[in-house]
Amino acid sequence: MALDIVTENDISEFASEAAIQDASDEILSAEVLRRMKAGSALINAPIDEVEQHLAEHKRRKANKLKPEPKPDVSTEMDHDAIIEQINAGKVKFAAQKHTPPLEENTP
Repeated sequence: MALDIVTENDISEFASEAAIQDASDEILSAEVLRRMKAGSALINAPIDEVEQHLAEHKRRKANKLKPEPKPDVSTEMDHDAIIEQINAGKVKFAAQKHTPPLEENTP
């Protein structure tokens, strides 16, 4: 967790999934019954909708784990490309503030 490789949320989610998989049929049935009585939207939904919901949740989780794309690095500065990447949200901030151009032959 100190290196931000694994977050508390990751550990909590893993523990929940492991507990569900290890639970006996009686414990699992009791939890499903409790949620049915509480009116869980997924419990009352058709199976196809639940499968779609779970697939969407899995897709969002997988996308969260993908690293953010890095901007292309080249030896020449393409200012237009940098501005496009900033405007597209690929780069969250500019590297430095704009400075006035240098003129040749200035002491």
